[in-house]
Amino acid sequence: MISQLISQYPRAAAAAPVTHHPSPVTHHPSLAVLAGILLLAAGAMAAPPAPKGPDPTQKLAEIEQAQQAAAAQLADVQEKLKAVEARLAEAQEQLRRVQDDGAIDRDMLEKIRNENLGLYVMDSSTKEMVTKVGEQVEALSGQLEKFRISVGILAALVVVLQAFGIALLFIRRG
Repeated sequence: MISQLISQYPRAAAAAPVTHHPSPVTHHPSLAVLAGILLLAAGAMAAPPAPKGPDPTQKLAEIEQAQQAAAAQLADVQEKLKAVEARLAEAQEQLRRVQDDGAIDRDMLEKIRNENLGLYVMDSSTKEMVTKVGEQVEALSGQLEKFRISVGILAALVVVLQAFGIALLFIRRG
């Protein structure tokens, strides 16, 4: 019976080894019970109780610390996200301004092109007008020369007619 108790509690067996020779304690039942109780008590005193596992308060403290660290990281990530959102809004505003400026520039470029085209057309028209005026001046110059010749002939004819008239006047008086 004691050997059964000892086999059930190996720490108690290590504290008080039992030999396999008959002893007076094993022949008397009440002494055997008393010896078993003493052996159990000695085993309980010799070895502290085995730990059941980690302390739950320690585990809760670790979990709380992990949650606090996660909350701090989450707050940091949220701040960074807000900063990224602000930068994104700035970039979108700049892009909108650049697009607006580009539209204005395209409008101005189109106006300049139209103006240049108009100037080209005006330049072409002016060149044509200058050419026509030049041709008209040449024609007028040619006509003026013809007119000079005609005026010369007419002046000569007038002089001849006056001379003829004066000659007739002397012939009649004379």
